[in-house]
Amino acid sequence: MGTVILDPFTVTLALTSVMLLLMIVIYAIVLSIRRARTSQFSEEMYIGGEGEDILSLKVPSVLALYWGIIRRSWRRAFDILRGAVHSGVLNEWYSYMNIWLSLLILLSIIAIVMSVRIR
Repeated sequence: MGTVILDPFTVTLALTSVMLLLMIVIYAIVLSIRRARTSQFSEEMYIGGEGEDILSLKVPSVLALYWGIIRRSWRRAFDILRGAVHSGVLNEWYSYMNIWLSLLILLSIIAIVMSVRIR
């Protein structure tokens, strides 16, 4: 078998064409599967394995549960942090975040320079 040498433009065009053809085939498969799975009856969507007795219980969301635990167990720390950091003025919050992000960027640049110098 002989070696085929192509220029980069031809290789890019060929690979793009193959990827486009593959995308069209996959899209057609997905559409055919979706159409086959749709039913004429409208049922309420249910994801999970719990029974009706469990589903009838009022259960808080994960986010509400998380913040409830944080506010109850870390109430004092939460109040101190909110009082120290949050003043209600958006411009002050922007300045505060700008200082921290600038510090992180500076530390990143120093780390990059030090890693390049060590090599």
